Amino acid sequence: MKLVNVILYACAYYSEAEYEDNIWIKDETYQIIKEDIPDEIFCGELDGKHSQVDGDVEFKYFDEAALLEYCDGYELETSGCRLEEEIIDVYEKYHLNFEKEQEEIKAYIESLDNKVDVTIRVKKSKKEELIKFAETLK
Repeated sequence: MKLVNVILYACAYYSEAEYEDNIWIKDETYQIIKEDIPDEIFCGELDGKHSQVDGDVEFKYFDEAALLEYCDGYELETSGCRLEEEIIDVYEKYHLNFEKEQEEIKAYIESLDNKVDVTIRVKKSKKEELIKFAETLK
């Protein structure tokens, strides 16, 4: 499955406070809706009351190999609500089911055979033997 990571990033002008959202969507959906995804999204009052900060929207493309490399050692997550609200509006315009697609993407990402950290306690006398065995699993 090819995915697109839609990223919203904003940095306040004075305080340099930062805001970031990201949402994973299918590439096939992105190709349908890309013209309607805004380039900038209002991110609120990061510099205090009555300040207005707009965030830039960027896109990163991932096939399975790139996704495995990107998520090596940690889990991918979707975060934030400002970007999600905008994306849901676009999905609705095209009569697409955002929640269903997010469930499919989550299941796909969880099915990937990416590397994970494992902690195990063994006797000192077995440590080298365990390391030697673990090396064969790479």
